[in-house]
Amino acid sequence: DTLRRLLPTKRGWVWAVGSDAKTAAVACYDGTRWTRQHFPEVAWALTNRAACEAKDGSVWFGSESPIDRAKGEKGGVVSFNPDRGRPEDAKAWRHITSSDFDSIAFIAQTSDGRMWIGDKAVFVSDGGAFAKLTSPKELVLAGYVEYAEASANGGLWLATRGYGAFHFDGRQWRQYTVRHGLPSNCVGSVLAAADGSAWLGTMKGISRFDGRRWTATVLPSQVWIEPQNGWMVQSKDGAVWANNSYREWVRRGLSTQPVKPDSQHRTVRFKRDNNAPDTEIVDALKEVSQPGNVTLSWRGVDHWEVSAGQELEYSHRIDNGPWSEFSTETSHVFLSVPTGAHMFEVRARDLDFNVDSTPARVEFRVIPPVYLQAWFIVTFGALVSIIAYLLRVAVLRARRLVESEKVRQAHAEIQKQAAQLEITNQRINQELIEREKAERAVRQSEELIRSLYTKMKTAVTDLDSAVHEIATVAEQVATNAEHIRRGSLVVSDGASEQASAMEEITSNLRMVKGLTGKNQLQAKSARQLAESTLTDTRGGLDQMRQLSQAIIDIKAAADETGKIVKTIQEIASQTNLLALNAAIEAARAGDAGRGFSVVAEEVRSLANRSAQAARNSARLIQKAMERADVGVQLHGRVLDRLEQDVKQVCNVAEVITDITEMLEQQTRSIHDIDAGLEQTNAVTQKNAAASEESAAAAEEMSQGSAHLRELVLVFKSAMDNLAARGDRMSEIARTTTDEDGLTRTYWDRV
Repeated sequence: DTLRRLLPTKRGWVWAVGSDAKTAAVACYDGTRWTRQHFPEVAWALTNRAACEAKDGSVWFGSESPIDRAKGEKGGVVSFNPDRGRPEDAKAWRHITSSDFDSIAFIAQTSDGRMWIGDKAVFVSDGGAFAKLTSPKELVLAGYVEYAEASANGGLWLATRGYGAFHFDGRQWRQYTVRHGLPSNCVGSVLAAADGSAWLGTMKGISRFDGRRWTATVLPSQVWIEPQNGWMVQSKDGAVWANNSYREWVRRGLSTQPVKPDSQHRTVRFKRDNNAPDTEIVDALKEVSQPGNVTLSWRGVDHWEVSAGQELEYSHRIDNGPWSEFSTETSHVFLSVPTGAHMFEVRARDLDFNVDSTPARVEFRVIPPVYLQAWFIVTFGALVSIIAYLLRVAVLRARRLVESEKVRQAHAEIQKQAAQLEITNQRINQELIEREKAERAVRQSEELIRSLYTKMKTAVTDLDSAVHEIATVAEQVATNAEHIRRGSLVVSDGASEQASAMEEITSNLRMVKGLTGKNQLQAKSARQLAESTLTDTRGGLDQMRQLSQAIIDIKAAADETGKIVKTIQEIASQTNLLALNAAIEAARAGDAGRGFSVVAEEVRSLANRSAQAARNSARLIQKAMERADVGVQLHGRVLDRLEQDVKQVCNVAEVITDITEMLEQQTRSIHDIDAGLEQTNAVTQKNAAASEESAAAAEEMSQGSAHLRELVLVFKSAMDNLAARGDRMSEIARTTTDEDGLTRTYWDRV
């Protein structure tokens, strides 16, 4: 009963989307009849923006926000699969819900088969469960997504409330806002047109994207899209339909009052014209001087001025290069254009994106600089030739001067080297004379060195024998000193340990003496306490005997009370019988005995209560008698236990008395041991002092022996070095004279 949208499908069916009796519902027309389906578990209505036919022929519908969850409304998406049955078959329908979404603002399918849904967030499914999109962060922060539509090239467009539009090309997302040419960041609808362009509907107008640049307003300002309540579609003839409504009419299914459409409730059909604008160049130079900066201007004219001149956009290029983006500029300055001939082209485009197929063209030439012109090149070549000839003459003359200078320098160098050779010969002769003098001195010293070496070798041999004997004696002294030192250390350590042990024994004995004194005092206190305990225990035994007699008396009184209770029971029984007889007689007397009958009844009731009280008393007295018997038995056991405790207390008192006497004897013995240990400790201290003195003397002796051994080793090492030097001195020079008159010296080892 509340139609919100019509959706035709490829099967030729038409789906009516909305609500019926405030329950989400659809109706399908298959060409012959209508079939209605309700969805009470979804919401109160299906939204007019989220309706989509998938590639497999299934139809998807999105829910409005649930308003009565107590009735089981969960929101979500419902889909119909025609391969599973007809619209009236429940098995052909599927209801998709999630805790992450309830209302659905859009449903779209991209060319890769993925389904996209959402409202406050975007969810995607590749055939399984829907997963929440977590990137890009700008889209996550955008919050509400108003509409979505898939493009023919596999992309996806999203219209957001406050964050502009987002486009997904299959690999990455890109955001478009007012900084990119949109009239507003609050986008209500998006349309992916068949020609590859994209249309965005905002409250400030309709924009169009050509793949590179946005044109802010391509339709009159009176045409706009209200978020949540409008969307755009394209029919097969290429016309664009802008559908607009308002909130009260969309939600009229909840209202009890009729809602009438107002001026906002309308559909605008726009069909573009196919006439492209004409373009002409209004300012251009045929020749341009250096540095090659070119200024060009142009304009365009649309047929019937459907697009005014200021609404036309232009794209240009030079020398068949790539076309620039369309913009509204009508002139441009090209800087540093290369020298030579060039061709400039410009074309216009109107708001219907009709592009001039015959761009305006102009050819111009950039004049080369002066240094590249012919007259300058010829003049410069002649000047260079003259300069080259003069340079060649100067180079040849300089080369001759250089060769003459080299000859003069070589002659001077030869003279200098001859003078140096003369000086060298004089030095060699002087060195030969000095060498002969040195050889004569060496021969004179030869005999003297031989004599000194023989004497020194004999003295070293004798001194070496004495050093070996001294080293042997030093080793023996060191060994004996070490034995004495170790023995003294052992004796000293034993004396010290003995003195320490004596001091520890004395200290422990004193401690034992103190503890014995304390034990003696505690034993006396224990004996007094045992005597006091014995007296108290005997008094308690007498009192328990008196308690035993009292319990026996109580038991006897309880037996007497039981007999009295039995008597009361018998009296109550007799009274009950008398009351019964009196009631019988009163009944026989009729009205005259009615009063007596009441009295008899009361007496009977009193007799019954007395009997009941007597029975209760008897039961209680019986329990008291049983407990009294138990008390008598327990009292007997306690009395026997107390008599045994009295005997044990007597035994404890006797033992404590014996312990006290033994502690007194132990105290006297400890006094005697303490005196003897004091004398022993004094003797031990003297022995320890003497042992320490002996150990110190032995240590000093050992250190002296070690020092003596080190001195002997040093002396022995010195003798070895002296003997080695004597061997080196045994090398005596042997001099001979060759046939040529030169003297030569040879060294032999003796």
